[in-house]
Amino acid sequence: MLAFRFFSGRDTWGALNLCSRHPPAFEEAFELVGQLPASQTSVALPASCEISQLTAELNTRVVVVRATGLLWERHDIGAAAAQNMLLAAANSWAAPPARLAIQLAHVRTRTSPGTIRT
Repeated sequence: MLAFRFFSGRDTWGALNLCSRHPPAFEEAFELVGQLPASQTSVALPASCEISQLTAELNTRVVVVRATGLLWERHDIGAAAAQNMLLAAANSWAAPPARLAIQLAHVRTRTSPGTIRT
């Protein structure tokens, strides 16, 4: 068996385990060749996770800004007042502002101005 650990700093991201039915299957050269993809994977995995996290945070921010704009328009108030209104509603409902913003945007798309509800 030959194992390569994927790690960066103190974090372990996983491992690549190679098994063989024949005991002397892996020579020392296999270990050297396997270290290259293992080290590249150890660099790529944390970078990929960071990009995904930043993308999610940016999308959340966009939704909150849109919801603030909807409140600004609907209530004819300033940007700061709209943001405070969103935060106050989130606090009173014990919900994250982003979740409330998503709900507000969803209601807005279902009932846009000029739409007659029956």
